[in-house]
Amino acid sequence: MRGEFNGLRALIERENSSAYYIYSFAHQLQLVIVAVAKKNDDVSDFFDMISLLLNMAGASCKRKDMIRESQQERLKKAIGNGQICIGTGLNQEKSLQRPGDTRWCSHYKTL
Repeated sequence: MRGEFNGLRALIERENSSAYYIYSFAHQLQLVIVAVAKKNDDVSDFFDMISLLLNMAGASCKRKDMIRESQQERLKKAIGNGQICIGTGLNQEKSLQRPGDTRWCSHYKTL
């Protein structure tokens, strides 16, 4: 809240001690979307289940190896079918992405 809102931030913080300031509008939007999604029981339960599955799969080296092998087999088939291009920096091995409230696209990457 720069010059056009002189003192508004300070006024709001004085009036409400639980209010806090976030600089980036995009970050504000991300936090609002996550908060609204958490209020929906179905969405909240879905991502809780995904987190539990990731914890279970990520805790075991054997399970990680099984997931890695499965991904490699699918990648080989896709390359063989011409669905995926190969080259430098493409098709790199990735770990399981955990959903985070403040990281952009983390929920999307998890799925």
